[in-house]
Amino acid sequence: MGSGSTWTQHLVNSAVCPGYQCNSKVQPEGFNKRYMDLLALRKCHHMIELCDHPGIEKIILLVRNPLDALVANFNHKRVGRRSEVTDWSTDSRLWQKFLDGDKLDQWKNIYASHLTQNTTCTPKPHTKTYLLRYENLKNDLSGELRRLYEFLDVNISDNRFQEIMNDSEGCFHRKTSSKSVEKKSQNYSMNRFSPDKIKKLQRDEKLVNDLLKKYKVENYDG
Repeated sequence: MGSGSTWTQHLVNSAVCPGYQCNSKVQPEGFNKRYMDLLALRKCHHMIELCDHPGIEKIILLVRNPLDALVANFNHKRVGRRSEVTDWSTDSRLWQKFLDGDKLDQWKNIYASHLTQNTTCTPKPHTKTYLLRYENLKNDLSGELRRLYEFLDVNISDNRFQEIMNDSEGCFHRKTSSKSVEKKSQNYSMNRFSPDKIKKLQRDEKLVNDLLKKYKVENYDG
């Protein structure tokens, strides 16, 4: 959903999977099915997918600002995982069509579904859920990774940690130009939405934050 889940998967598996690296076993669009069997961290977009795996004891709930997440999701669908739309005037009609579907509700529904199903999921509740905010990961990668590894009971040497930091981008993180970075610092994502859609997504974000607090998700920072 454009929240950096494949990137996070790379960062975690770099620490817990012996011999893991971004190489020919990994397809450009993400982890291929055969390689998935070697990974310690699986990603999914719906809690029900985890209910069939009783061996899963810990969950990382990755949350990104809904406006940025929707723009990233549109980029992914239009130009691929590692690129971004550069001419929004050309793609404006497709963007509006994208928003007029179920995308506006999808962000809220994914998190609400996870947090509510997490208390009833069979065969056992997945009670150890860790909140990881994409923005925090971007702003303080080293600190966030150390806290995340502590939650996962991952112990690695300082040398290995530095190697992971040096290869933190991996094969999946979207590369942006300096011009794009400048645009994004000037409310880049907000300019893509009408005022009523911004208000709706802000309400959705508050609802999700209330659920995170209600269900006492570890590392909640509200």
